[in-house]
Amino acid sequence: NLSSVEPRGQTTLTITNAEQPITEIRDIHGDPIPVSTQTVQERDAQLETAILNDTYAELHLFEGETGEALSNETLWLHGAAQGQVTTDSDGTAVVERRDLYVTASFTGETDPAEEVYYSPAEAQITFQPEAFNIYQLLMSFTGAFVSIIAFVILYIPFAYMRGANK
Repeated sequence: NLSSVEPRGQTTLTITNAEQPITEIRDIHGDPIPVSTQTVQERDAQLETAILNDTYAELHLFEGETGEALSNETLWLHGAAQGQVTTDSDGTAVVERRDLYVTASFTGETDPAEEVYYSPAEAQITFQPEAFNIYQLLMSFTGAFVSIIAFVILYIPFAYMRGANK
C-alpha cells in the first residue's frame, strides 16, 4: 500500500544530448513529478591543486576554456579535515589534510542567469609521508623500558615485606 509523497528537497537533474524536449518525469510509483526545463551550454570545469605545506593545499576551480574563476561553488572533499569547502571570489579554497591523499570533487553546476552548465571535475592531492624518525622510536622504547624497570624495583620490596608479615 504505497503512495507518493511530496518531495522533501529539490535536485537539478542534468540530461545531455536529449533527442526531444523532456516534458514529463514520473516517480517510481508512476506519479508525475513537476518539471521545468532549460537549455544551457555546457562548459568544461577544471580543478587544479597546489600543495602549500605539509598540512595545507590550495584548490582552484575555473572554466577550462576561458580560465574564468568559478566562485562560490562547493567542493566535496575526502581525506581532508572538513567534508566540503566553498570557493572564494578567485575560485580558490584552502583545505587541511587528514590523510596522505585528499580527493576534491566538483559535482557540476548550472548557472541559469548565464544559461551555462559547468561539468563535474575531480582532482587528487598527494602529500608526502612523514619521514621515519628512529630517534623518536628509540625514545618510546626507552620510556617503556624505564617504566618496566621502575615497576619491578618498586614492587619487589613491597612483595618481600608482605611475605615477611605472614
